[in-house]
Amino acid sequence: MNSPLRPTLFCALTSLFILVLSGASQAATPFSVRDYLDVKRISELSLSSDGEFAAFVVETNGPDADGRTRAVYVIETKPDSEPLRINQAQSGRNFAWIPDSDELAFLADKDGTTQVFSVSVKTGEFRQHTFGEHSATTFSFSQAGNGLLWISRYAVDSHTSERFQGYYRSPLHDQLSNGTEGRLLNPQYTVLYHFLDQEWPDSSKRMRSFLSVKTPEGSPSTVIVPGDPTTAYWAPDGSKISVTYVSADLPVDARSARLSSIGIYQLADRSFVRIANATPQVDNNLPSYFVGGEWNISSDGIFLRQYRELDPWVSTTEWAQLQLSELTQQGFERIEWRSIDMYGADQEPAFLPSPDNQIYSLKTVSGRKTLFEITQEGISKSTRLGDAEKSVSMLSFSSDYNSAVFVQESLTSPPQIHFWRIGAGEIVLAKPNGALAGRVMPEVKEVSWEAPDGKTINGWLFTPPTQEPLGEEPIPLLTFVHGGPGAPFSNLFSPYMVQGGGYWPHPLEVYALNGIAVFVPNYRGTHTFGTEHAKPATLDGTPVTDIVSGIENLIARNIADPERLAIAGHSHGAWLAPLVMTKTKARLTFAAASFAEGSTSAFLNYSLMSGWLNEQVHDEVYGTSVYKNPERYIELSPELHFEGLDTAVLFEAGAKSLALAVMSGAKAAGRAGLPTEFYVYPRTGHNIREPSLMVESADRNLDWFRFWLLNLKDSAPSKETQFLRWEALRRDQFPNKP
Repeated sequence: MNSPLRPTLFCALTSLFILVLSGASQAATPFSVRDYLDVKRISELSLSSDGEFAAFVVETNGPDADGRTRAVYVIETKPDSEPLRINQAQSGRNFAWIPDSDELAFLADKDGTTQVFSVSVKTGEFRQHTFGEHSATTFSFSQAGNGLLWISRYAVDSHTSERFQGYYRSPLHDQLSNGTEGRLLNPQYTVLYHFLDQEWPDSSKRMRSFLSVKTPEGSPSTVIVPGDPTTAYWAPDGSKISVTYVSADLPVDARSARLSSIGIYQLADRSFVRIANATPQVDNNLPSYFVGGEWNISSDGIFLRQYRELDPWVSTTEWAQLQLSELTQQGFERIEWRSIDMYGADQEPAFLPSPDNQIYSLKTVSGRKTLFEITQEGISKSTRLGDAEKSVSMLSFSSDYNSAVFVQESLTSPPQIHFWRIGAGEIVLAKPNGALAGRVMPEVKEVSWEAPDGKTINGWLFTPPTQEPLGEEPIPLLTFVHGGPGAPFSNLFSPYMVQGGGYWPHPLEVYALNGIAVFVPNYRGTHTFGTEHAKPATLDGTPVTDIVSGIENLIARNIADPERLAIAGHSHGAWLAPLVMTKTKARLTFAAASFAEGSTSAFLNYSLMSGWLNEQVHDEVYGTSVYKNPERYIELSPELHFEGLDTAVLFEAGAKSLALAVMSGAKAAGRAGLPTEFYVYPRTGHNIREPSLMVESADRNLDWFRFWLLNLKDSAPSKETQFLRWEALRRDQFPNKP
C-alpha cells in the first residue's frame, strides 16, 4: 500500500508488534496470571478532523518500577493498514489533531516544563506552540485550527513547589524523617499517608492555574478568570471560549476543587461573564456545582450540567442548553433543566454535540459502557456504532461526525481499536492484543436476582468453560466485592488487573478457569443504576443484603456449593466483604477470604484520616461522628465481630498506604482463631503497580483459594514452604477438617 506517511518520520515496527497486531494464532491454552502482563491497554485515541488518520497510545507492563511502558502510533483509517510508530512523539501525551491539518498535537516536557508541540505526519515538521516558565496541563485548538488555548499550573509557595498530581507535594514526610526539630501538625489535614508516602500531596492546598490564548491576530495573552480554570472549549466561530473554573471566592484546598463554575470569555473585548456559579455547603444546604461548556455546533449555545450533592459520592444531576442570546440572570433562572444520571468519569467530556443537532454521550449505564444519544425526552443507546454487548470507550469523531474511532472490549475480549464510517460500516483497525486471541477464557454472563425488599440487583458471573449447563453440579463460588463504593464492575476486560494499571490484582478470570466460579454483584451503593440504587439508606445495611441474597440465589439455582464459599474485596470492598461475613454467620459459611487495602476497624479508619475527611465523608455517610456515637462505629467494624467464623483470611496492603490499618484486621482475625496471613507489598500504595508484585499477589491469591476451596497445591518447589505453612494453619485451627 502506498502511504503518504513519510518513512523517515517513523521507525519500523518490531516483529513482535507486527505479530501482536496481526492477531497471529496461538495455541488454545487457558489464560494465565502471566498473560495479564501481556495485555496491552489503549490509553489514548484520537481521530483527525478529516477522518483519514488515527493516533493511539499503547501501554503495556514493563520492567520499570512504575509498571508501564508506552508507545505512540499513527494509522491510516483504511482496511489492512499497519500502525507506524512516531519517533518524535514518544514522550508526548494528551494527543489531539489540529483541525483541518495533518498535524498531531501533544504535551511534552522540555527544559523542566510541559509545553504544547505538534508534528506533521506527512512532512515530519516539528513545532513548539507554547513557551514559558509554567507547565501546560490541557490545550485545545479552535475549529479553524488557527487559535490555541491552554491551561497552565503554577506554585505560589516556594517550600511546596514540587508538583504532584495537581497538588502541592507535602514536605511533612521528609521533615519527619530527616528534620532536626519537632513539627507542629494540623490534624485537620494530616493523614496516615503523610507518614508512609513521601509523595503524598498536601490536601490543605491546591495548585493554582491560569488560562492563556493565542490567535493569529496577536501574541499570547492571559485570560482573566475569577478563579482557577480547569477546562475550556472554543466556540465554533472562534470568537468565544467557555471556561470551567473553581472560583477564587472558595477556599484553596482539596475540598473545594470539585466546586466548579462556568463563564464565557469574549475575545473581541476580553470580557468575562459568569454564567453558572457553584455554591459551597453552608449548614444544611448541600453544595452544588456546574460542569460542561460544550458548544452547540449549529447555534450560539452551550451545554451545562448541574450537580447537587446528596452525599460525598452521590449527586442529582440535571442538564440544559443555554442560548447566549438569552444570557441574563432572569433568563438563566428560566432554563428548563432535565434530569440525567452522570457519574465519575462520565462527567467530562460528557456531551458530544454533532452538526446535525444530535447530542452523543459516552456513558456507563447499568454497568455497561457504550454510546448514548441525549434528547429532550431522555437517553437511549445509539445504534451508530459498536456491538451493544461490548463496551465502547475512548471515542473520537471526525469534525463532520461521519467517521469515528473507538476502543471496544468485553469481560472476555481484550481491547482493540475499531473504525466506523457512515455508509461503509465498521472495521477492526488495530488489534494490539491479537497475540492473546487463542487463549481460553471463562464463560461470563450477566445475572440478576431479587433482593429481600423486591428490588432487582445485577451482577456478573464467571464460570469455567464447560459443555454442561449451569446448575447441573454446584461448584465452589468466590464472591468479589468491588470497591468505590460507587465504581461499577462493568463490561471491561480484566478491570482489576489491566485497566489503568489495575487496582488490586485479583485474577478473577483465572479463578474461574481453575474451577472456582466468581460472582461480582453491583450492590446498592454502586453508580450507573440510578440515584436510588446509588444511595442506599446505610452503607452497611442494604448492600450486605444485596450481596447475600445474590449468593443465596446462586445456591438455590444449584450453581454455588454452599460448603465451598469464599469472599474477597479491595478498598471499600475489603470493608464491606468482611461485614458480609460477620453479619451472616448463621446463614452462610465462608471457607476462605482475601481482603486488600481496606480497614476493618471504623475507629482506626476514623483516627488515621484527616479531620476534614471525617467531617465531610464519614460523619455524612455513617450519620454521626465516632465521638458522638461510638456504638455505631462498633457496628461498622467487622474485626470486632470475627469470633465464631470458620474462615481462612488473607490480608494484603501497600507499604505506602493502609498497611497499619490492615494489620489491625489481621491481628483481630488471628485472635479470633482464624487461619490468617498478612502480606505488605513494598513501594505500593492503594493499588499495586509493579508487574512483579502484581504477579506475586495474583499467584498468592490463586494458591490461597485453590488450597482452601479445592484442597489443591501448586507443585512448584519455590512454593513448598508456603503450603507447609498453610497446612499447619489448617491443622492447628481446623483439626477436624480433612
